[in-house]
Amino acid sequence: MNCITLDFPKTLTDRMTPSSLWTSVTKEYINKKRLQKAEELLKKTDMPVANISARTGFNNVTYFNRLFKAAYGMPPREYRK
Repeated sequence: MNCITLDFPKTLTDRMTPSSLWTSVTKEYINKKRLQKAEELLKKTDMPVANISARTGFNNVTYFNRLFKAAYGMPPREYRK
């Protein structure tokens, strides 16, 4: 079984209820998987970024770009080059 490390500051987790912590962990895990699929599509296809965003479950391209840049250090268009 693969383990995924999620970096939540202790001060943040101390203030969260178990339910909200679980929601945050789940959301972060899902976004990580979606971004990995987006990375694969950027490498293997010439599909427009907006289509990749929608295909990987992001309804807002701006939000997708922001998350992608935070995860990979550059926006999806630059990553593709």
